Amino acid sequence: MSKRIHFNIFPLLLQICAVLLLIFYIVSRWLQIDFLPVLAATCITFFIIFPVLLLLVNSPLKMIRKALDSGNLSQIKELATTSTGFGQLASLTLKFFQQREELIEEVSERKKAEIALRESEERYRSLVETSPDAIMLSDLNGNILIKNLRASKLFGESLDSQSGNICIFDLTPTEGRPHLESIFKEIKQKERIKAVECLMKKKDGKIFPAEISFSLVNASNDNGGAVISIVRNITERKKSELEKSKLEDQFRAIYKMEAVGQLASGIAHDFNNIMGAISGYADIIRHRYGEDPKLDKYAQMILSATTRASDLTGKLLTFARKSKLQMTAFDIHDVLNDVYGLLEYTIDKKFEVNCELNAADPVIIGDSTQFQSAIMNLALNSRDAMPDGGELVLRTENVTLDKDFSKSRAYIVAPGYYIAVSVKDTGTGMDKQVLSHIFEPFYTTKDVGKGTGLGLASVYGTLKSHNGYIDVESEPGKGTTFTLYFPVNRKTMCSDSEAPKACVHGKGHILVVDDEIFLLDAVQEMLTWLGYDVSVCTNGKDAVEFVKRDPSNVDLVILDMMMPNMNGRECFRQLKEIKNSIRALIATGCKMDDELQQVLKEGAIRIIQKPFVSAQLAEAVQDALSG
Repeated sequence: MSKRIHFNIFPLLLQICAVLLLIFYIVSRWLQIDFLPVLAATCITFFIIFPVLLLLVNSPLKMIRKALDSGNLSQIKELATTSTGFGQLASLTLKFFQQREELIEEVSERKKAEIALRESEERYRSLVETSPDAIMLSDLNGNILIKNLRASKLFGESLDSQSGNICIFDLTPTEGRPHLESIFKEIKQKERIKAVECLMKKKDGKIFPAEISFSLVNASNDNGGAVISIVRNITERKKSELEKSKLEDQFRAIYKMEAVGQLASGIAHDFNNIMGAISGYADIIRHRYGEDPKLDKYAQMILSATTRASDLTGKLLTFARKSKLQMTAFDIHDVLNDVYGLLEYTIDKKFEVNCELNAADPVIIGDSTQFQSAIMNLALNSRDAMPDGGELVLRTENVTLDKDFSKSRAYIVAPGYYIAVSVKDTGTGMDKQVLSHIFEPFYTTKDVGKGTGLGLASVYGTLKSHNGYIDVESEPGKGTTFTLYFPVNRKTMCSDSEAPKACVHGKGHILVVDDEIFLLDAVQEMLTWLGYDVSVCTNGKDAVEFVKRDPSNVDLVILDMMMPNMNGRECFRQLKEIKNSIRALIATGCKMDDELQQVLKEGAIRIIQKPFVSAQLAEAVQDALSG
């Protein structure tokens, strides 16, 4: 609302009257006219004209005053269109107030703009200062002009040192400087470069990996603009990527070893089938033609060779974790003392053998024979790695393994209490390439004829069979340390059976089912020699059809476990549907595993391991028929 404006015309009129009286007096004197009549005529004229003049003057002034008081200037718009002095006054008043309103609006808009700008600056300042990334503004020569708090912390500079004399090129190692300089040259054309990885350097000299984005701003300026560099410390990301890579390596190693284990198991199965046929026929030769000393000798040699071959497949099955374990509680220290005694007497005196038995809890549940074999394998490998002699140390200690232990290993550890058995030597050591293959079957660095490549593979299998782990530390020229981790007091139950020693003849009708023809013929020959009636089938489907025709005619079925289309377990299930009381022996080239345990639970009498000879077969058949 405008302030009230007062127009008082009376003082002005009095002044006019005084002036007029003075003028009339002077004129009357000059003309020598009597002043009083003139004065009387003038006063009469004045008092007649004055109200009219007063009305003419005061009316537009009141209109203007009223418009100013009310703020409603539309009241004088019509007056402003007149050509009178009051019209001009009204027009000027309208223009004044219009300009005044425009000025007020302009000032208001400027204040709003200033407030918005200030708020925007605060937001951006807050955004920049609270950013987890280091943000720096530099000229095209790399001289830092402004940097945020994170940049100061990351590069070890205080905020007081933001004087512009620090160059971004000095924040990278010497070898990385040319790369940054080339980026600053390139950014003039590209104006923006995203996610460049490079090494950066803190004030204390520490190097860290960084990801940097560059943007050119104010390029139209005379100085060519400035460069905003956003630096992100990616140390943790690189650690995560490394851990992820290690984890992927762990899984790849596990899958690789599992795949190789399956391959080894398959090879062992097929090999045992072949050895079964060879040993079967050799045993038949001994029993039928044993009167001939030469034939008997040759047959014995064949059987001896098949036994050695069976030991070889046993190592493969140990690697594949399908070996037959004899699990008992035993003291690892007792076994190591035995190994220590053997080594002292069997290896050259140029080797120094030491035994450091520090474990407080040395008793585990396991196969002591496999454990001893594993330690001997490692010890003999250590001996071979020290052609000029050296030191061999057998050592034990109890350790507790946790999840962090897996992070630096190529395997995943079940947390718990373990006994660590290490075999350490001062030999030639191994490089990373060799280390990545040492547990693979048939992989060896020894000369032809000096190693089968199954020693460490069987050690690996032993550890897996005992739910343990193996760790290797080695460098060329610095020796090797194998550390075996066995869980303490972890029970593992496996079935076991004694091998028969004598042939037992009998009677009955036996159905033999195996997809290997030569092994099938050998078993048929042995059973016929033992007095049994024998029928054969080369697959599970034929066996089921055979029993269907006359279930009562079959006293015993000898089933191969691994056959195409229908394996031994499925065949046995279908045979039981035909004849629930049917008796079955399971013949397999694999060792005891979960599937074999299941088929025993489902009613199979027992397992017979390939290769076998007549005496073993006779005892198993007799046991199955009389059971």
